[in-house]
Amino acid sequence: MGGKGRHAAATEHRRFAWSEIVWPLVTALRSVEFTLGQYQRMRDRVCAGSAGAATAASRGLASLVHRGVLLREGDTYSIHYRLAPYMRVGAPCDYATAMHEAGSG
Repeated sequence: MGGKGRHAAATEHRRFAWSEIVWPLVTALRSVEFTLGQYQRMRDRVCAGSAGAATAASRGLASLVHRGVLLREGDTYSIHYRLAPYMRVGAPCDYATAMHEAGSG
């Protein structure tokens, strides 16, 4: 069995989902929340032509919820309340910052 370990792969999936899909989506919507449908449309645009990337993005979304960076209620997701100020002022928020602010880092 080669390749990355389970934890390294999960981190990579979270990092990809956050930096390529979730944060760009949140800043484009200018809202702290988004629906599953909005996420899926953005994921499909970002991952066009790469089934593996779409799978990684889906796993990353679930992992971000598990780590508390995203909160889920039904089909609606919202970012951790400590990330809202970054969105409001249009500041960049990389994966490490998101994890730190959510207390998961």
